[in-house]
This record gives sequence, structure tokens and C-alpha cells, in this order.
Amino acid sequence: EGLKMLLERSASDLRVLEGERQDICKSRDDAMHSILPEATNAKKETKAAESRLQLKERKVQTATYDVDSAQHKLFGIKSKWESFLDKDEFGEPNQFDLCPTCKQPVGSNDSHIHEEVTATMTKEINDAEKALVRLDVRLRKAAKELEEETRVFE
Repeated sequence: EGLKMLLERSASDLRVLEGERQDICKSRDDAMHSILPEATNAKKETKAAESRLQLKERKVQTATYDVDSAQHKLFGIKSKWESFLDKDEFGEPNQFDLCPTCKQPVGSNDSHIHEEVTATMTKEINDAEKALVRLDVRLRKAAKELEEETRVFE
């Protein structure tokens, strides 16, 4: 009889413990279900932030390439006109240099006056410098946007 009572008490204790276990599991499951939408939303937001970050990185890469290309182009234009910019021993422009564009002697006839060639040269250089400045501004803006986007991940 003592054994039967011990067995019944143990069974009763097991039922109580099983009830507590079920309550704990239900609380855990309820808590998991309540945070599941938040976790799903956080995952979506993280993925969106990663996409924005990749886009900003591509913009910086493109802008960097464009600035490098503009610098190379400006260097080429300045190199093309370098000999034309040389001065004679009196500090005056060489009047019979060859035009870097058409290879005709400058100043040899009225159709190729030194001032006209100088204006063309100045315009080419100024246009290239303006393009470089514009692209540099675009690069700085893209770099700033990338930096701001990177802070999301800190």
C-alpha cells in the first residue's frame, strides 16, 4: 500500500510538472509568435539597407571612375596644347607653332590666327576642368551618401 501511495503521489507530481511544462511552452510559443512579425520586418529592413548600401557603393565606384577619366582627359588636353603654350625667348607666344588640332602653322594665314587657336585651347581646357569639378562634386556627394548609409550598420 505504501508503494501504491508513493506511485500515486509521484504520478500526481508528474501531472503538475507536466502542466507547468505545458504552461511554460505555451508562454514561450506565444512570445515567439508575438516577435515573429518584428523579426521578419527586421530581416526585410536589413535586406533593404544592404541593397541601398550596395547601390551607394556602385555610385561611388562609378563616380570615382568618371573622375579618373576626366583627370586623364584633362591631362591629355593639356598635353596636346603644351607646345602651343611655350613662349619664345622674349616671353611671347610662338607665332609659327603647329596647331595641335589640325597641324597647320599658326599665324601663317588669316584663317589660323593665334588668338583664335588660343581661344579654342582655353575653351577645351576650361570645359575639361569644369567637367572634372562637376564630377568631383558628384563623387563627394556619393561618398557622403555611402558614409551615411554605412552608419546604419554600425
